[in-house]
Amino acid sequence: QRAVMWTSSSADTSSTLTRLIEVPWADPSVSFDDKVLQLFSTVDGLLSQLQFETVMESFAFALVCALVFRIVKAMACHPRINILPATIVQAADDLLHFCLSSGTIYCGVAAIGWLSFGSSYHAFKSFSAAIATQFALLLGELPEDWTDDARLVVYSVAFMAVMFYLSLNFLLAIIV
Repeated sequence: QRAVMWTSSSADTSSTLTRLIEVPWADPSVSFDDKVLQLFSTVDGLLSQLQFETVMESFAFALVCALVFRIVKAMACHPRINILPATIVQAADDLLHFCLSSGTIYCGVAAIGWLSFGSSYHAFKSFSAAIATQFALLLGELPEDWTDDARLVVYSVAFMAVMFYLSLNFLLAIIV
């Protein structure tokens, strides 16, 4: 059903899938090369339909982001609902520096986790895996068997303390 979403009609997708199913593999009167050609031309058509869907989803995402931006910008027309845009404009410089500082700390702690636990824990096997594990920590999910290793306990608690308590308080101090 997902392939039908953005195509010109569901009949196009249905006919493509029907052609894919109806390749005459058991018919000895059709040469093997013709069968393979029919298969690959049908698969090529299906792939082009899926590529078109991907482009349309990206376009829809960009359009919705632009609409949300316009709604926030339109809030500036009235002084009482201008609080959000005015706060963002006033705190933009401090927010930029906060994001840079938090990103540096986040990546630094991810490197520590990767180098310390990468060989013994699958969740820290690479730098990108360590970043994903830290994001899961931010959401409250702890690594498996995290209480078995005292170093991992200290790492997890220290990361949550730094990111939750310090960074969150800094962010609130900037906005408020």
